[in-house]
Amino acid sequence: MKRLKPGGVVAVGIFLLAVAAGAYLYLARSAADFAGQACSAGEVGDCYLELASPGDCYFRPGGTRRPAELAIWTWSGTCVGNLAQGEGTLAWRTPQHSGQAAGTIAEGRPRGQWVLRGAAGDVSEGPYGDGGRHGQWVVRHAGGIVEEGPYRDGSRHGQWRLRSANGSVEEGPYRDDKRHGQWVLRSAGGDVWEGPYRDGNEHGQWILRWANGDVEEGPYRDGRRHGQWIARDAGGAVLHTTDYRDGAPVAQ
Repeated sequence: MKRLKPGGVVAVGIFLLAVAAGAYLYLARSAADFAGQACSAGEVGDCYLELASPGDCYFRPGGTRRPAELAIWTWSGTCVGNLAQGEGTLAWRTPQHSGQAAGTIAEGRPRGQWVLRGAAGDVSEGPYGDGGRHGQWVVRHAGGIVEEGPYRDGSRHGQWRLRSANGSVEEGPYRDDKRHGQWVLRSAGGDVWEGPYRDGNEHGQWILRWANGDVEEGPYRDGRRHGQWIARDAGGAVLHTTDYRDGAPVAQ
C-alpha cells in the first residue's frame, strides 16, 4: 500500500476540517432562520412548524394543508441544529382535536413508515417522503370505515378503496387529493352506482342500479344532476324521464 506523504496528510486534514466547519455552520443555523419560513394556517407547502417542546426546534410536515387553527406540537426525540431528528413521537393538540404519531424524522422531515393515532380512535399507517405522505397508506376510522390507497407528495393520487363497517364499498381513482375518473359505489343493501368524477365532483354519465332492479341513468355536471334522466324498472320499461338543471327538476 502507498503511504501518504506528509504534505498529503496535511491536505487531507485541511479537507476534513473544512467538512467539519461546514457541518458546524449547518448545525449552528439559528431558530430565526426557520421562524422566517413558519407555516401559516391553511397553508400548503414546504414550511416549518415550531415545536412547543423541545424549544427552538422545528419540523417540516410536507405538502399537507395546515388546519385552520394550528396545533401545539411536541416531539419526544432529539433536536439537532434547530430541526427535529431521529426516532420519536410527535404529539399535537388543538381545542378540538389531539393525537400522536410515531416514526423517524431526518433533518426536520418525517421519513419512512409512520403510525398516526387520533384521540377519537382513528389510526393511519404508511410512509413519508420529501413532500409528505408518499406511498401506500391505510386509514382506519373509529366508526369502522377503512380507506386504502396511495399518496403522492402529500396528496391522494391513484386507486383507492373505502370500506364501511356495514359492508358498503367505494372504489376509484384520486388525482391530487380529489376523486377524478371512474368510480363504483356498492351499498350494503345491494345498490350500485357507477360513473365518473372530475376534480372531486360527479361529472358525466352515471348509472344507478337499485337493489330492487330499477335503474336510473343520466348526466351530472359539477356534482349536480344536469340534463335528462331516465328511470326504468327491472324489466326495462321506462318509468319516467326527468330533466334537471343544476340539480333541480325542470318544470314541464
